[in-house]
Amino acid sequence: MMLVALGLAWLAMQPPSAVPSSAAPTAFSATRAMSIVRAVSSRPHPAGSPEAAQVRRVVAERLRLMGAQVFALNGIGVGVSSGKNASVQAGEVETLVAVLPGRMPQLPAVAMMAHTDSVPGSFGAADDGVGVAVVLETARAVLAGDRPARNVVLILTDGEEAGLLGARLFFADPARARRIGALINIDSRGTRGLGTMFETGPGSGGLVAKYRATAGHRFAHSAATFLYRQLPNRTDLTATAGLDIPALNFAFLDGEFDYHTPRDTFENVDPRTVQSLGDQVLPVVRAVADDPRPVVRGDDGVFADAWPVVVFRYPAWVGWPLLAIAIGLAGLGVIRGGVGATAVMRGAVAALTCALVSIVAARLGYALTGVADDWGAHHRIMATFGRYEVALGLVAASCLTVPAALLRHGRSRGPVALACLLAAGVAIVLGRPPLATILLGVAAAGASWWAFAKAIDERALRAGTLLVGLILSLAVQSLAPALTPLILFPTLAAAGGIVAARFARHGAWIAAALGVLPLAYLLIFGHSVLLALGVPTPEAIGVFVLFAAPIVLPLAGGLPLRLSFAALLTAAALLLFIRATPPSPRFPALSQLYGVSDPEGRHWLVSPLERPDSWTMAMLRRDGAAPARESMPLIANDSVWRVPTGDHAVPSPTIRITREGAWRRIVVVPAAGGRTMTLLLATDTPIQSLVVGGRVVPAPGTGRKRIKVRWQSTGKPIALRYETRRGSYLQVVAAETTDNKLSLPPRPATVVGWLGSDRVIAIGTASSRN
Repeated sequence: MMLVALGLAWLAMQPPSAVPSSAAPTAFSATRAMSIVRAVSSRPHPAGSPEAAQVRRVVAERLRLMGAQVFALNGIGVGVSSGKNASVQAGEVETLVAVLPGRMPQLPAVAMMAHTDSVPGSFGAADDGVGVAVVLETARAVLAGDRPARNVVLILTDGEEAGLLGARLFFADPARARRIGALINIDSRGTRGLGTMFETGPGSGGLVAKYRATAGHRFAHSAATFLYRQLPNRTDLTATAGLDIPALNFAFLDGEFDYHTPRDTFENVDPRTVQSLGDQVLPVVRAVADDPRPVVRGDDGVFADAWPVVVFRYPAWVGWPLLAIAIGLAGLGVIRGGVGATAVMRGAVAALTCALVSIVAARLGYALTGVADDWGAHHRIMATFGRYEVALGLVAASCLTVPAALLRHGRSRGPVALACLLAAGVAIVLGRPPLATILLGVAAAGASWWAFAKAIDERALRAGTLLVGLILSLAVQSLAPALTPLILFPTLAAAGGIVAARFARHGAWIAAALGVLPLAYLLIFGHSVLLALGVPTPEAIGVFVLFAAPIVLPLAGGLPLRLSFAALLTAAALLLFIRATPPSPRFPALSQLYGVSDPEGRHWLVSPLERPDSWTMAMLRRDGAAPARESMPLIANDSVWRVPTGDHAVPSPTIRITREGAWRRIVVVPAAGGRTMTLLLATDTPIQSLVVGGRVVPAPGTGRKRIKVRWQSTGKPIALRYETRRGSYLQVVAAETTDNKLSLPPRPATVVGWLGSDRVIAIGTASSRN
């Protein structure tokens, strides 16, 4: 069952072959699209740079050659992020807007959106050169066919990486937003893999239905759309929040090592990924554009598309009769089955124990890699992600099969409980957070002590694990129906299995057959979760172990323990291999170094990485000073490694503070023409709102006396003001990221600069009480 499920999951996650450029003009060709990726990713092109302007010129020229009407939308985009690191983002941007005229231009248009800028230091081939290429190739294919009923609008935004500035500028105009009847956004967090539809806009039920009815190689889950809404991640689609525009958001996740690094190049983009996006985007754009009827509004429903494993969509309420069927099957299998209530409870605790044990084992496994919990360090895991994923898969499988075998024999609670405590202790020694780890270890040991006290027969194990599945299904159906495929379908399979085990001659084989597809879907979705958030939080596998327990635990009791222990040893070897794998030219270590000149005339060499690579540490120590961890909030949200160094000879930005009636006006002039400015405003009275570049911005949170403002421009001054009482105190600290470079020896081929590394940052300060 597990091997067949694994094979089906692998098959479902394979992108289609790239269509050649000789394909019909109305078809989407990844080969044609890849020429656009190459054209827009020859150099890093962050917002505000001459290279970004050149990318926009290339894109605009291609659009004009297609016959599209192209406009440049210039202005100041403004956004606010909340949470721990709340800030205001603003900047001068230029968003390209192209229109493919339809037969009925009065109808709300269907729009496609991608961003043309990259992060500093990255070529941006995948993020978001692929998105731009998919938009342009889709537009070309639409123009090659019959003229659509609706206008097709292309929104190529600027400043997405600086805070979704270009998208915020476009959608800040309500009249402009009302002309969009459906929206498709394309972004990236990797360089390969299957394109995934992972987010929907409000009332997108009709758009989801059109997508499912037309798109090829669909890869979408209502569970993904639900979970994404709970995360702090943002794309340009976030700028449409509150506008009530039906929308679909697409991205791909595999190859995340290259994300936001100098390795995000044309050569590392998989054309099959581009094809998988085109096969999904072009049909739905064409279907909406050709249909003059309004897009049907409604809930997304519950859906899952990962052929050949799952392809379905149903209204959320259908989960209730499905749950009733599962309860009925469970009752049929359990009634008069000779299973006592205590034995059933012991089986239920056994399922929970498997989940707890897998969480402790996953914590230990992550600790074995030796990787810190910061973004730069966990890229080491992404360099060997296949091994990491296999290792966690073996851990998850072993945490189901070992308990199943031990539960059959009983009297193993002592060794299992001790193993849980030892695993937690070793994980703490290797660097995992002590309090949470020891609590998890104690919880796993306590559950093991009770669950493994005596043998549990297969009937009790089936009934107990099924009880857990039914309770979880009831909770999920009540609170988050979009998640039900993850637990309700394994529960249905387990309920069918308990009936087959009681009444059929080959009940175990029937139960295994029923469990294949639900288990394959758990593997598919688990892969996506591991890519999206599970690299530094491998404990997420515990949820999937719990969901899989009703279909796996009753069947795995006869598996030889030596096979499961061999799997655990293999997993440990793979994780230790990650620890011992050195950086290579293809998967180099990420280095971050900045020069900082502060207002007191001191000069620093700084690295924001928690665990810098050996070359970066050597640079910090080259003048004989010992690096120390210090707080520099304008350089990084967390503390940085810092050493004093020689003069960078960079003048500080000029800050002027004046009063205009009840307002304070602040003007910051960059001294070296830097394109990025970060300001910290500290007052003794709360700041309620700001006016940045003429745009009113609400303060990120109430009662704040310290606000961070990030300004992205083309080397121009930033002007902002806020209302306050006379006599209040204000301090402004400004950090300008200049174009000046540090004087550093060449990096080895196994180390690359990351996120605009090697720049000099000049800091200025001013204060006023008038």
